[in-house]
Parts: sequence; structure tokens; C-alpha cells
Amino acid sequence: MLRKAAGVRGRTDAYRVVNGEGDRMPGVIVDRWGDWLTLTTQTPALEPWIDRLTTALIEAVPATGIYVKDDERSVLVHGAPCPDVHVVSEPAVRARVFIEVPGKSGLFTDMREARASTAPLLAGRRVLNLFAHTGAWSAAAAAAGAQEVVSVDLSGPYLAVADENVELSAPGYGAHTAVRQDVFEFLSFAEREGRTFDAIVIDPPTFSSSRTSGTFSVKDRYRPLVRAALRVLEPRGLLLCATNWRGISRDDFLHVLQDAAGLDDQDLRVLTVMGQPVDHPVVPAFPDAAYLHFAVCCTAVQPPLAWRP
Repeated sequence: MLRKAAGVRGRTDAYRVVNGEGDRMPGVIVDRWGDWLTLTTQTPALEPWIDRLTTALIEAVPATGIYVKDDERSVLVHGAPCPDVHVVSEPAVRARVFIEVPGKSGLFTDMREARASTAPLLAGRRVLNLFAHTGAWSAAAAAAGAQEVVSVDLSGPYLAVADENVELSAPGYGAHTAVRQDVFEFLSFAEREGRTFDAIVIDPPTFSSSRTSGTFSVKDRYRPLVRAALRVLEPRGLLLCATNWRGISRDDFLHVLQDAAGLDDQDLRVLTVMGQPVDHPVVPAFPDAAYLHFAVCCTAVQPPLAWRP
């Protein structure tokens, strides 16, 4: 009822149907991907309830099929299987999703409204998408008319899907480049070569690890990441910064951005900060569930003048 009243169904066919505590169902996550649903339980204590939860979904939420899905499995428990190639639509992008395999489905719906509201600002800009994953931001930028889009990620399979999603969202777009490289290495190389961008998207995982690049954690490396990105961002450029790390408050996140900019006397302005969309509700008693912080920032032409008494 909440999703219908908020108009979510009319904007997208990929959204959250049940958001754990925010829908008074702790530990239960249900996502819609077109005509299919995925059910995820966040604690082993709910395993005995999966049959009952599935029965309730069948009765309450029309779907062609329902999968029980987590990091280890994706099992069809009701209805027909999802096709091998399955595409969903948001206001800003069309994207391929993977609900028939374990793990994440390939599209983070909690960033849907951030993409929709920000994509028009990317028209005509040279856009760099760091930690591009499957390229939702890249596809949104291409569809909005970006002059150029560069997607950087360590995963070749993710970047292949990013190419698909750009083509799905902006058929015939010829200015997308996928770069398989560590983001810090890419930024360092771009700075040495004098390459700059008009907009940079920073949306990293909370934690990641690779044999070639070691570990990345938002807690330890977000500040140097923002600093490195600002060094290749044009004056009056857009810096789009996101984090879903539950260990940081919105105020502390903005302080991280300020600290990173201050290291090189950059004048960074925050235009707006967004959180989760309405299909990811939270309850006041569980404020940690408001985990998403997305800041739209811009840089000034010159650093601020030092104040002198």
C-alpha cells in the first residue's frame, strides 16, 4: 500500500516490497524485479518461516515467480523461472538484473531517485564513474546526454554488464569507455596526464578486497578517495558522493568531504543530500537503518580566501 500510494509502481518495475524493520518485518527483505520477486532472510532464525513467507507473498503480491535469494543461493520456490536475460526499468536507466544467481542482483534500487534527480545535471559533461559496478550511473549519464562516460572497476564481468546497460539505456551511444583498473591507480594516472572530468561519481562498496589492489574500506579510504577525485575534477564540476556504510552519520560523512577538500584548499559546496527512497522506509526507533547518504557537491572556480582578523 505504501509503495502504491507513493507512486513507486508507476515509476519503476524494480523496487523494494518489504524493507525489514521499516515495514515491521525485521530480517525480511523482498524485492521486485519486473514480474519476479526475491525473498531474502537476514538471519538463520527465519529459515523455518520461509514457506510461510512465500505463501503470504503468493497471496499478497502478484508475481510470475519467487526466488529465495542470498549470498549462497538463489532458488525458485514458486512459479516460473526468470529468463536468462531480464531487464528492468527505472526513471533514469534500463538495466539487466541477475535474480537467478546467488548474491546481489546487479542494480541497487536504493539509489534510484538519486539517479533520477541527478542524471539531467550530467548532460553535456565528461563523466567519470568510480567503482562503476554494473554501470547504472554510467547508463544514466549516457541516457541524459553526457559528452563522455568512463566507467572504472576492477571486475571485468561487471564492466561487461555496464556496457550492456549503457546500450539498453542509450542505444547507439558511442562515448562509453570501460576501464578495468584500481580507482586510485586510475586517478593517479589521470592527474599525471592532466586528464580532467566535469562530473565524478563516487559510490564504493563499504568494503572490498582483491589480490591485485589489496583492501578498500569506506572507513579508512573514503577521504583520500575524494581528495584524489577532486584533483581531476574541473572547476564548477559536480562531485556525486555516496556511502551505505552504517558506521557513519550524515554529519560525519559531510565532515569527511570537507576534510578531503580542505587538504588541497578546494572550495567544495554541498548542493543537496539524499537518503533512501520511499520503498526503503525506516522507523524512528531504528535510525541506523537510514544508512544511505548521497551528497551532490560542486567545486568553486577558486579556493576560498583565507580570513584574516
